[in-house]
Amino acid sequence: MYFKIYQVLKQRFDVTNFSTSVFLNRFHNISWIAVRYAIVPFFIFYPMFVKGAYDLIFTSWSCDLPFFGDVVYAQPPTGELARFSKGCSFSVTYGRHLLGTMVGTIGNGITWPCRKLFGKFSIKYHRFISNSIATQKYIKHHFNKDSIVIYPPVPTHLYSDDKQKENLVVSIGRVVPEKRFDLIGVVGPKVPEAKFVLIGDADNRGQRIVNWIRQKFNNAGLKDNFIHLGKVSNSIKRDFLQKSKVLFHPTPYESFGIVIVEGMAAGAIPVAHNSGAPPEFVDFDNLFINAGEAVEKIRNALSKDSSARKEMRATALKFSEERFKNELLHTLNCMVNT
Repeated sequence: MYFKIYQVLKQRFDVTNFSTSVFLNRFHNISWIAVRYAIVPFFIFYPMFVKGAYDLIFTSWSCDLPFFGDVVYAQPPTGELARFSKGCSFSVTYGRHLLGTMVGTIGNGITWPCRKLFGKFSIKYHRFISNSIATQKYIKHHFNKDSIVIYPPVPTHLYSDDKQKENLVVSIGRVVPEKRFDLIGVVGPKVPEAKFVLIGDADNRGQRIVNWIRQKFNNAGLKDNFIHLGKVSNSIKRDFLQKSKVLFHPTPYESFGIVIVEGMAAGAIPVAHNSGAPPEFVDFDNLFINAGEAVEKIRNALSKDSSARKEMRATALKFSEERFKNELLHTLNCMVNT
């Protein structure tokens, strides 16, 4: 998303790129977790010293790593919106590694002053752009700041809905606990008429989730009904989306959900968790709260005809990259001139 914004800004403004990720990528042999807490203070304060040289500083801001600047595109990480939802039942089923938890805890303690105290100072000067209405409400609740909504850019032009559909239910995303892909193992065996495909990179924690899902299918005598493809090329991802009838997105409290819109653009009916941003563009009939509802919604989605798929695609096309470019440039142009 960072580079999408950078590419858009370059079309109208003279842009200087200064990113922690770009900086760290120069040092491939140094772990991010090892140097993060050493360099973060520098990146936090740097924009303050160069502010006079720029008309606008487009920066990032989060509860963990605040940065000084003029405007920020807010896109909370998966599950963050759950912290401020009444009756929240969000849970993580697989924990972090002990070493990572210890390093993170120590680092957070050491950097607490610059993160918390500077965060309270810098937030006064930020103008927010939210990636959804759900995020807009989160920003208002958490920071008491108003914001405008500009939905993220989705490459809808890469997809078509004219492919022959199969009884495939595809899920896409990095396999981490907060994505809740483990629900595939609960839901999938109860829909034996469909094959479930999970696309996404999995580390050690993720592989345990994949193995757990696979075991659930094996126990139900449906060994061939689940496949994990891991990380694949964009062309393979596009091919699966275009031939799948359903895009199953079990992640709760998404701040947007780009892959949901990609699936809709490809003519796949989305079945998504009824929380966060998805209810803003996914029909209520395709939203679920628990596993039982997910089974029902997936079966209904499998039976949808081509007219329903074309309707999904028409909704998805409203989130095009061109639309994002025009809205972002218009908004920032107004900010620069005020």
